[in-house]
Formats: sequence, structure tokens, C-alpha cells
Amino acid sequence: MLTTLSRRAGAVLAAVALVLPATPAVAAPADKQVVIFGDSFFANPTYRQVGALRAKTSSDVNRWGKPGRPSPQDCPQGASSVGAELETYPGVSVRDYSCSAARAAGGSHRPDFGEQLAHAKATGRLNRGTDVVFVQFGANDAASLAPGGASSEATYSAVMTKYLRSIRRTAPGARVVVVSYPSVSAPNGAMCPVRTGANRGVGVNLDVLSVMRNVENFAFQEMRGAARRGGAEFYNLRAKTKYHNMCAPERERWISGVFEYAAPHNLYNHYTHRGNRGVAKLLYSDIVRHS
Repeated sequence: MLTTLSRRAGAVLAAVALVLPATPAVAAPADKQVVIFGDSFFANPTYRQVGALRAKTSSDVNRWGKPGRPSPQDCPQGASSVGAELETYPGVSVRDYSCSAARAAGGSHRPDFGEQLAHAKATGRLNRGTDVVFVQFGANDAASLAPGGASSEATYSAVMTKYLRSIRRTAPGARVVVVSYPSVSAPNGAMCPVRTGANRGVGVNLDVLSVMRNVENFAFQEMRGAARRGGAEFYNLRAKTKYHNMCAPERERWISGVFEYAAPHNLYNHYTHRGNRGVAKLLYSDIVRHS
């Protein structure tokens, strides 16, 4: 009797299962697809990777910096970089084309903006599914930084506008964001090139004839104008990092000194490891998370 009842109950349950709609599977959220175009501030290679003189003369350069995976065009990048830190956030996938020495207007010995963009389009890494594109060029185009090989302001403006518009056509749904450079010099334009474990305060203050401030101003103004003309957003990282400059106290500093012996870093005058983490957090919180 029990066996018969069990069979009948099983049949009823099976019939109910046939008419009830199946519970849909919950799809995992798609990754945020991020593409980065830029120069050494995003790439952040180590001394040894870029053949810097210091790699040949100093015994201290391998103390902190470690090589990371190269860009899709085999440009050297550090294990600590903004792109690498962005990928530590859940659901974020990064294609980082940044390359040291790269320029917006071309002419360097590395893949410049146009070459980075062409490769990303040809390989499908930049596409209609891209969510965010970060762009950062200008320091290597500044006349005071690259004499004899720098781009004129008109040339820089024209190529930046051209490439930004090309990105928008290829990835029409993406947020295209020109990211300014961080604050390297102090608010008064001063530099603090010597940073040791002993100078816990503001470091050794050296203005260097305001050369760095001139480069910062040129890049900031030109990048902001190019973003406007190219239909892109402009992210003022300089303002966000005003008190994380080279002269900031150790616990607040995101930029390495020219002679850096206190903060883990890959390359002088670039982000410390703390800086890479800090900038990635800003870009994720302010841009990627909302895209």
C-alpha cells in the first residue's frame, strides 16, 4: 500500500514539475571592460626594464620594483601599475596599452597613441562592448621636457582630437576619459628630489627653475582642451592628488623622488606602489564602478 501511494505521489510531483516554469539561472555580472592608452605614468616599468642608467650604476634599483606582464605590443610594464591595481577590483578586466616614452603625436621609439589605438582596434580589444577608455598623453609632448622632438601645441591638439573621436566611433557605449597627470611638484611648484627614510617631513625642497611646474601646466591645459574637442570626459587627477605630490610626507606621498630611498617604487618621478593603489582606487570609485 505504501509503495503504491509513494508511486502515485511521485507521479503527481513529476506532473507538477512539468507545468511549473523553470527557475532562470542567475547570470554572473559581466566584467567591466577597461582599455588604457598612455605613457610611463600608466605603464610604470622598472629601471631595469627601460634600460635606465640607474639600472647599470646603482645596487639599489631591484629592491622594490618587479616587472609585470607586457602590454599587447610588448611594451614593458611594472607589476605595480594603475592598470594592474584596477584589475584587483572584482569584475574589472583591463587591456593596458600604455608604454614608456609614448607621445600623442608620434615620433618616439615606442608605440605612440596612434599605434596603440590601431592595434587595439585591429585585434578587437577596443570594441562596442568596451565600458571605459582611459587616455593619458602629454608629458612627452611638452617642449620643455622633450626639446627637438616635442610636438607643437597645434599638432598635439589635432592628433588628440582625432584619436579621441576615433575611440568614440569604435566604442560608442564607452566612457572615454582623458586623465590628467597627478601632482608631481608641490603646490608652490617645488620639487623634493631626495627622499630617504630619515626625512620624515617635507623632504629636500628644490624648485629646479619651475621646469616641472611648466610641464605640468602645459600637459594639464592641453589635455583638458583636447578632451573637450574630442568629445571625451576630463578627469582632474592633478587636483585629486594635490597633497600626494613628491614633497608630501611619506604616508601621503604617491610620487617617487629622483633619488628615492624610502618608498617602494618602480621608477623615479613616477608613482610609488602606494600611488598606483591610490590612483586605481580613485579611477575605480569615480569612473569604472559607475560605467
